[in-house]
Amino acid sequence: MKIPLPKVEDFETRKQWEESAWREFVAWCTKSEPKLVRILLDSIVSPSERHRIVKRAVAVERIHDGVSYRAIGRELWITNQTISSIKKSLASHSYESNWKRAESQRQARELALIKKRHERPEPKRYRRTKYGKLRIW
Repeated sequence: MKIPLPKVEDFETRKQWEESAWREFVAWCTKSEPKLVRILLDSIVSPSERHRIVKRAVAVERIHDGVSYRAIGRELWITNQTISSIKKSLASHSYESNWKRAESQRQARELALIKKRHERPEPKRYRRTKYGKLRIW
């Protein structure tokens, strides 16, 4: 059972190699008989990875059936955020974890806060003295 996958040296970046190797792997899986594919997947996918894949596949099916997020979450024990990520990945055809999306949103918020902080004038400082409140700059 040899899978014809490309060599890393044939590509400029590892990302290009990974995308090409994934396409070749999927093509091989569709051509091969199910028994071979199952043997291969059982040998390279851990039980926890298989568990996640099955949960996501069932979630996709439930989303297509129009089941609510809450019902899907109760049945599969996954969060609304995960279900939302799966639904967004169906539209964009590529799964992106919620952590990655949240990280980019957090960085954008921090940049906006820094810009806002630099735009406003420095606050006036007051000190109470025996002459009353005096502004110190």
